[in-house]
Amino acid sequence: MAEPNDLSRGTFHPGAEGADAVFCASRSIAIQYGACFVAFSAMGVASAIVGWFDSEPCRRTPTVAFFSLFWGAWASIAFWTLLACWRGSLTIQGGTVIAQGVVKRKDFKLADLNTAKWTLGKCGGIKIGDGSKKLWLSFEFFRRNERLWLIRYFRYALPESIQEGWNLFCYKIAVDLRDAVPNRKPIPGPDEIVVNHQRWDRTLITAVLSCATIAGIAYWMLGDPRLLTAPTVPTLMWGIFRLLIPTQGFVSQRIGAPGLKQFLLFGLCWVTIAIGGIFGLKSLDLPSPYHACLLIAWTPMTMAVLLWRASIEDRERQKRTLEAAKASVQQWEEGEPSPIAG
Repeated sequence: MAEPNDLSRGTFHPGAEGADAVFCASRSIAIQYGACFVAFSAMGVASAIVGWFDSEPCRRTPTVAFFSLFWGAWASIAFWTLLACWRGSLTIQGGTVIAQGVVKRKDFKLADLNTAKWTLGKCGGIKIGDGSKKLWLSFEFFRRNERLWLIRYFRYALPESIQEGWNLFCYKIAVDLRDAVPNRKPIPGPDEIVVNHQRWDRTLITAVLSCATIAGIAYWMLGDPRLLTAPTVPTLMWGIFRLLIPTQGFVSQRIGAPGLKQFLLFGLCWVTIAIGGIFGLKSLDLPSPYHACLLIAWTPMTMAVLLWRASIEDRERQKRTLEAAKASVQQWEEGEPSPIAG
């Protein structure tokens, strides 16, 4: 791979539009999607076999077809993504962005781009367009230093007037990516926790052992060997979570955080009132049409109140996020190297 502006350190200086670089999907991403393809395929085969032998003769075909289509869809998505990892590439060449997909290739001149929207997600991304075609570039497929280089490239090479969502992207993705120390465990805040392999191991190992115990007791009582396959699902989930979650983990909001705690308590109380209201209406000795109409009216009314409270919490959270995003943009600009022409 070419190293424009010292790609190995992930640095990029404004004005280096003529730099050339070729980016391909990282090996770890290909392994993850390959493992997902194998897991989904295995689930499809196992579900189809169990469905065939466990169903009545008249229901075997639709049962097998349902499980085959369901798991086959997930396996197809994983396989297509695996092909994209193998065949796809991104080339930055002389102010031109060349995206090679599995079957198609798209070329974009930086000077012709009129839209550039920064998107969030696991590793973030950017959507670019020139009016006739569009491209969504997900940074998830690239290595850390490559993601940082691409972020800087598009940030400095494109006019700020066409860039959307940079403040939030900077807060959620860019600053943490640039300032993070590789393989260092994240430090949670007062109302946050670290979600890592150890936390999921405790939860899912308990689930696997519980399923195995229940399956063993059920097999001993009923004598059906198919019950012994019960631990398969939590075991596969355990493996998938270990592949998708970074080794050092990530920070997530604690359930007991002030804003979230208040909303959860309100939701619990309101759901209790809603369920109590349903039982109360059922206990009333009303004629059939009125009874049914009250039940029908009560359910959407309770849901509307819950959604109204959720919208208030969402607006408050967005306000806090936007304020933090403005500070992150300043932090990003202060930590960037001085521009070097050419």
